[in-house]
Amino acid sequence: MLLLSLAGATPEEIAADYALSEERMTPVFTAMGRAEEAARQAAAYRAHATSPYAEMLKVARWFDGAAYLAAAGVPGTTVAALQARATGQARG
Repeated sequence: MLLLSLAGATPEEIAADYALSEERMTPVFTAMGRAEEAARQAAAYRAHATSPYAEMLKVARWFDGAAYLAAAGVPGTTVAALQARATGQARG
């Protein structure tokens, strides 16, 4: 989410990426012998009538990657360099 935010992705794009990742993690959990974990997560989403997309959209609408890094003490020049790199505008 941080890198997508720095790259200028919309909250909807971030949520869609998260939902796709969530979907693709189920076979990974199964291969690791943790299929019950994926099943618990899916059941929790159903129990609350929500989805990975809907929950991440709430967070992504609030989250600002540049502001988060600045609040953590990352210098503005570094944040700008990360944004440039994430958008393919970095030089060098």
